[in-house]
Amino acid sequence: MTRPVIVDRLSTRKRMLLLVFGSLFFVVAIMGIYAVYEAHRNTTLFEERLAHYPEARTFYLLARGETQQGSAKMGIAATLLLLLTLATGLYASRGIVRRLRELRSAAQRIAQGDLDSPVAMEAQTELDHLAFALDHMRHDLRKVVALSVLHAEIERDLAVASAVSAMFLPSEQIITSPHLTLTGFCRPATKCGGDFWWQKTLKDGTTLIIVGDVTGHGTGPAMISASVASALHTLVGERETVVLKTLLMDLNRSLETTCSGQFFMTLCALAIDPNAKQLRCYQAGAPPLLTMDPNGQVDVIAASGTRLGEASPSFGEHVLPLRARTRLLCFTDGITERMLPGGNTFGLRRLRRAFAAGRGESLSDAANALRSSVCADLETVPLEDDLTFVMVELAEQAA
Repeated sequence: MTRPVIVDRLSTRKRMLLLVFGSLFFVVAIMGIYAVYEAHRNTTLFEERLAHYPEARTFYLLARGETQQGSAKMGIAATLLLLLTLATGLYASRGIVRRLRELRSAAQRIAQGDLDSPVAMEAQTELDHLAFALDHMRHDLRKVVALSVLHAEIERDLAVASAVSAMFLPSEQIITSPHLTLTGFCRPATKCGGDFWWQKTLKDGTTLIIVGDVTGHGTGPAMISASVASALHTLVGERETVVLKTLLMDLNRSLETTCSGQFFMTLCALAIDPNAKQLRCYQAGAPPLLTMDPNGQVDVIAASGTRLGEASPSFGEHVLPLRARTRLLCFTDGITERMLPGGNTFGLRRLRRAFAAGRGESLSDAANALRSSVCADLETVPLEDDLTFVMVELAEQAA
């Protein structure tokens, strides 16, 4: 904190003392002048009464001459004392008024945005305590302005990160192929998050779907998820076939090298192969996959696995046959762990019911209903984690 400027002037406390003593002198001078006035008035009345006694008047006149000399001296002394008092009061009051004007000028500078000029102080007096408080306020305002600038920079960085992350999400709301229809939803807890989803249909007809969740929130996880999505585009490219497990191993090596154990990613990866009539599911520390048959029966497909970015990765694997009009739901743990107004989490059981409630509706309507159920009461209980899910419906040709 910048120390206030201390100038060598007569302190305000001394000025106040001068003003107090000056006021006392003023009272004494007024009392002296009043005494002279009363003496003169009483003398005049006494002379009027002595006019009837000529013998006594002669002695009185002799005594009056001496009395008048004393009264004159008293009047002069009182006048001088009055003038001294006025001069002292004027000097003291001017000093106080000057300090008040300086403080007013300092306050005006602060109000106009000048937070670099310190407030001058004279000594440890009441007005100087006010000056110190004013200078302390100036210093705190500088901190507030600096924090505001930093906050604006962070907001710009978050906006850039959010825009970059959104670029790697599929732009289509509904993605349709001869073998399936899918839609996805991703909502970060803050302006940008670590969740993402990605899909690619290869030339052999296999559709790859990946739902990932980078640990943490904010710019760092958003950049990691964007880099993983970019790596997927690069690794898959225009290949005719891709071995999904090999792809996940390549991603793990890239993430382990890039993040050095600072960030990890949970992931659920699907390879829907209409030629082999099978669904291959890999899980790397992600929540289970939900499947729903045309009758509304919801099954939980869970498998163990380690997060991407670990030194010794392992993936849980399931192979399922393709059945027509079967629906799949991949999601991140932000959905099941979402806090509700009553203090409970959304939970896997509630998610299964919401998923089953969409049976008989179109995929788009079912996904919208699930999104509304998951995002209800956001004004009451803000998000603590990103929300992401991908819903898939297999076509008749897939079976």
